Order: sequence, then C-alpha cells, then structure tokens
Amino acid sequence: MICNRAQPLLISAALCLTDAACASETKTSADPQTIKATVRDVLSGPDYVTNSPDAFNKLRDWLVEIFRPFFKLLDSLYYTSPFLYFGIIAVLALILVFLAWHIAYTLVKAMKRRSRPEFLLNESVATISPEELEAQARAAFEHQENLLGIRALLQASLLRLELARNARLRRGTTNRQYLARYRSTDVYTPLEQLVAITESRWFGDVVCTAEDVERCQQAHRQIQRIINAGKISV
Repeated sequence: MICNRAQPLLISAALCLTDAACASETKTSADPQTIKATVRDVLSGPDYVTNSPDAFNKLRDWLVEIFRPFFKLLDSLYYTSPFLYFGIIAVLALILVFLAWHIAYTLVKAMKRRSRPEFLLNESVATISPEELEAQARAAFEHQENLLGIRALLQASLLRLELARNARLRRGTTNRQYLARYRSTDVYTPLEQLVAITESRWFGDVVCTAEDVERCQQAHRQIQRIINAGKISV
C-alpha cells in the first residue's frame, strides 16, 4: 500500500516517465502506448488507493497508534514470560465478556421498563380507591415489579384503614405515624410487618424476593379480615 501523501508525486513521475519513453528516440522493447496503458492499469487497480482514508480507517489507525506500546509489551511477554502473557489475555477476555453481558443486561432491563404498565403510585391517593391500588399491585407482580407491588399493597392497606375510620390518607403522614396511630389495635402486627418489608426494600439495597411478596400479601389479607370484622377502633 502506497502512502497517500506520496501518491500525487508518484502519479506525476509515472506520467512523465511515460511521456519520456514515448518521446525518446531510443528503441525500447515495448510500444509506448502499451506502457501508457500499463501505467493506467496500475494506477486504477485495487492495490493503488488515491482516495483519502474514511473516518473508520482514521479511527482504526488512531487506535492502533495508541495501543501500539501495549501490543509491543504483549509481544515481548510472549517470549519472555508466556504464563504472564496468557494470564493477561485471559483477564482481558473476561473483561470483554463482562462488558458485553452488562450492555446486554442494561438493554434488556431498559426494554422491560419501557414495556411495563404505568402505575398510579405517583398520583394523589385521594383519587385512588383501595381496589385500584390492589389491581396495580397484581399488575406489578405479573411484570416482576415486586417493589412497586408491595408498595401498592401498603398504600391499599393504609387507605382501607383510613376509610374504616371515615378518613382519607393525608399527604405528609409517614408510615411510622400510621403505626403509632394503630399501635393498640389488632392490625398493628401485620401493618408493622408490611411497613418494615416495604421500607427496607424501598430504601435499602435488599432485593425484594418472591418470599417478601408472599409475606406482604398475607399481611394485607390479614388487615382486610380485621377491617371486615369491625375491629378497628382508634
């Protein structure tokens, strides 16, 4: 491959030599027209590139120049310490596999989030009924959104408790304040369990598992039974 900077000079030189050969009185073994045709074939052939390199080739050459010292180091290690050489290759391969897995996992997770239904948890609870929240919880569990599901169950439980008192959920009231309000009632134990699981999973780094979902569903059903039995008196 001929350097691109030298290509114009080589083209001019070749054409000059061709013209000189045509004008020379010295007899040659080839016809001048044949020489000209041969030069044109060479200049237009696939091995002679006159176009400037595209962006991809520039980027490739730039990366090669950057990593050239590293490649030279690996080349020297191959002969001086083969064990270290293959160890570095193995580490680099593992890093490449991890990056590929991470990219694929991120893309799949983003696609799942895009396809999941819109939940009503960010809307004002004053416009949501307990049945709607419970439906949202079931939809969340079906889409493997366990954390959103147990949060919806907690809100549904609190809303049912407040409706049993002819009240509504008020913005700004914390879960601990609700626990303090129902401390002397039968719903305190299941409500405390529901709050503890939801808060530890929502604010902590603990993964919400299927076992957590089952425990929250049991606590929610127990709260419903106590409310239906009319044992709420605050």
